[in-house]
Amino acid sequence: MTDEFRVAYNPVPSAARVAELSARVKRTVAQGVLSLLVWGAIFWWQRDRSTAIAWGVLVIGALVSLAVVAVIAGAWLLARRDLSSVGTGDAMVIDRAGITGMSPGTVAVHMPWEQVAAVVGRGRSLGRGPSLVVTRHDGPDWSVPLSFLDAQAGTIDNAIRVFSGGRKGLDISGLSL
Repeated sequence: MTDEFRVAYNPVPSAARVAELSARVKRTVAQGVLSLLVWGAIFWWQRDRSTAIAWGVLVIGALVSLAVVAVIAGAWLLARRDLSSVGTGDAMVIDRAGITGMSPGTVAVHMPWEQVAAVVGRGRSLGRGPSLVVTRHDGPDWSVPLSFLDAQAGTIDNAIRVFSGGRKGLDISGLSL
């Protein structure tokens, strides 16, 4: 058995989310433009039979398309921000002494098992997703989004249970959809 379990930062899921949202923005813009061109041509061709209500429906459809593009573009910008905040190297080290968390741009925080109150999964599934949170008896919490890590929650739970001697585990009951 090894003396420690290392969990590294993994930017791949965040990069995949950025790429997927980028493609979605382009696809939504193209669909909206094509839809407006087709419906605009139909209304123009039938302009002598068109009513103000029909033109109003076309304008409302265009505004809805713009709103959808704005929402997806906002999600894409947030995903890009999340990708830029994914660290490099080790995110955490779990060993018999405790957990050491390494947040990007900060000093490593060592939390001995005696100081660890709980290790929980918290948050929503939207955006960067839920976080792994280490709560301490005598200090501030330390957290990292689970989507930033190269190990699954079950693997991290097993490592915590093994290295803490069964005293601690990863509680995921706080996760919400």
